[in-house]
Amino acid sequence: MRASLALILALAAATSASAADPRMEACGRDDVEACDGIIKDGAATGNDLADAYFHRGNGHAKKHDDAAARADLDKAIELRPDFVNAFIYRGSLSLRQGDHAAALADFNAALAIQPANGHLYYDRAIVLARMGELDKALADLDRALAIDPKDIHALNNRGRVNTMLDKQEQALADFDAALAIEPDRPVSLGARCWLRALWNRDLDLALADCNRAIALEPGNMVHRDTRALVFFRKGDFAAAIADCDAVLARDPAEASSYYVRGLAKRRSGQDGTADIAKAKALDPDVVAVYAHSGIAEN
Repeated sequence: MRASLALILALAAATSASAADPRMEACGRDDVEACDGIIKDGAATGNDLADAYFHRGNGHAKKHDDAAARADLDKAIELRPDFVNAFIYRGSLSLRQGDHAAALADFNAALAIQPANGHLYYDRAIVLARMGELDKALADLDRALAIDPKDIHALNNRGRVNTMLDKQEQALADFDAALAIEPDRPVSLGARCWLRALWNRDLDLALADCNRAIALEPGNMVHRDTRALVFFRKGDFAAAIADCDAVLARDPAEASSYYVRGLAKRRSGQDGTADIAKAKALDPDVVAVYAHSGIAEN
């Protein structure tokens, strides 16, 4: 997730408060104690006070004190109704809490203030995608890329949304464009591998993408989970089972690896019943995801 949506990252927001107070610098780094002192002793007013609430809210968010974070971000917006960064962070907090409606409202407000900010369209697209509003998410990603055609984050996410919308060629074009900008970006390689594996196309190219992603990020089990599907599609059931074993050794709650392992076992004459049942228990939608791409349970 990009920086504007990552609550754990410090936002580089300028403050106009006097540098004479050393607490202002510390507060600007989201130091809760420093911000608290500034707020309580009246050392700041106006936008400077809004900044202090904003940074204290970020500090609370980093400590996962969501109630305190929200109260401070609310106050920052009350003091400064055009505080775009406060809307972004409050929207991010709502997204983290699963309150998609509140997140969407805050990103809408931010866009009303800065309608030419491509990052905000990207951020709102994430919310819309999680709400299942894929066409609207796609439209926002189109807007983000109209502003910055080389936004690799927007290209990757548009590729994912196009994948979910079964727009294979458009998704492939997005991942190709992202990899033309950064050829060794693991997330792009992995996403292109998944697209091809899911739709049973260009499997040798898919395998090359997954292998490269794994070489770049050997600890990221998502790439191994995806490669397992490539091996399954190629009929190399032993290799598929081996990759699923590796994933489940690290993440025993990965439903897709249980499912693919169960199917690979069945195809190779073994009993995959327990794995398939486990996958369904962990994620009731897992069967539908694979069935949509022509991978039947039986």
